[in-house]
Amino acid sequence: LNIYILRFLLILFLIFIIGPYIFRSLMPLLFKSFMKRAQNQMNKQYQQQNSSPKKEGEINVTQTSKSKAHGEKEKLGDYVDFEEIKDDKPKQ
Repeated sequence: LNIYILRFLLILFLIFIIGPYIFRSLMPLLFKSFMKRAQNQMNKQYQQQNSSPKKEGEINVTQTSKSKAHGEKEKLGDYVDFEEIKDDKPKQ
């Protein structure tokens, strides 16, 4: 057989036979690191929220998006009223 065919078969063997075993052994490690990173991020957010002590009854309002006033409408263009014109000639 040609050396290129042997190399191709070896690569296929590695991908389809040995690949799943490697994947199964590496997935728990990747999952643990992902979960630790997410947990650290959540802890950081929690500490930021609780780091500034607030007085009892104090209200903090943060605006997330700018909303338009009720009277203000988005201008999409002018409305054009039209009438249908009937054609007396039959179509051929």
